[in-house]
Amino acid sequence: METLNDINEIETSNPFRFLDLPPEIRNEIYTHILVGTGVPSARGRFGPLPTRGWLAFGSVSRVKPPPDPNRLSVFLVNRQVHKEAVSIFYGLNTFSIEVFVGPQSIIGFPGDPNFQWVYGVEYAAPWEHFHYEFAVEDLTGRWVKRYKPPNNIFYDRYPETSARPSAAAELLQVSQDSPGKTIYPSKSYRPLIRKVNLTFRDFRDPSPNEIGGVEITSWTYSLLLPFLWRLRELLAENTTMEIEIERVEFSDSLFENMSESEKAEKLEARRTALKAGYLFTRGPWKSTFKLSDPLKSIHEDVFAECEKSSEFQEGALQKSMRELSVGLANSTAWGLREGILTMFYLSSQGQALQV
Repeated sequence: METLNDINEIETSNPFRFLDLPPEIRNEIYTHILVGTGVPSARGRFGPLPTRGWLAFGSVSRVKPPPDPNRLSVFLVNRQVHKEAVSIFYGLNTFSIEVFVGPQSIIGFPGDPNFQWVYGVEYAAPWEHFHYEFAVEDLTGRWVKRYKPPNNIFYDRYPETSARPSAAAELLQVSQDSPGKTIYPSKSYRPLIRKVNLTFRDFRDPSPNEIGGVEITSWTYSLLLPFLWRLRELLAENTTMEIEIERVEFSDSLFENMSESEKAEKLEARRTALKAGYLFTRGPWKSTFKLSDPLKSIHEDVFAECEKSSEFQEGALQKSMRELSVGLANSTAWGLREGILTMFYLSSQGQALQV
């Protein structure tokens, strides 16, 4: 009869080896540990989101916690487990990317030498988060493009070990000039990403086709092109991207009760939102759509128009992205916060402040 000592001796001499399990069983274990409701964007990760204005829209319902770092520690076991686990993590999770375009703001008055027509965009992926500002100044058509830190409510001073401002202020510009040097995720992981959900929300007010003789209908293209370039750096042809397009309208009036001019303005704003969202199909990935109700009845005509448009053709896109040049807002620098690429304001002492 076996004693307790005999059993302990057997267990000690024959330890359980995880890698002795069949690959199918190991994959089930990886899936249980690493796959859940998806990998959320970094929006709201490091501070409270605004409670007012367009940036607050959907804030509470959309902010989700990042993957548990304790679960991700399985990547550190050994090379074989790492290789198997990352293929499950990147291949079976859905990665969320959010792009919000805010209502345009006007600084000054037409004819004023300091006049600006400004659009702001918030961009958040699981691995990066920043704002982008696109302005047309003094009605000459001179475009000013800047990356800016995320707009959270409070200033937050981060320790130097967490916030490492880049010595090279034009960090993304360097990546743009040297494709393949993009920070996150690394080149070895990018081909493993299979599913992406990109939410595009357009908060812009209906606007005229031109201001003071300056054409503005093409600004959507310039407004979002930096993010198309960024996604092309990160995603491969084996990725499927679900593009969720929503035209956010705050008017309480029913469409049927509007005047003909109001209806035409509203329809044009919806068409503009669809064209903006369509830009995100221009990559190697496969695209599907999820549209808000006001857009469903008109999207086929708009997308067919986009297919024929020269500005959405590959040659035009390549040329525009080669010419793409975006600066930094004053006193800002790129840095990393818990592995997230983001931007920081720099105080007079050189310390990093994220907004």
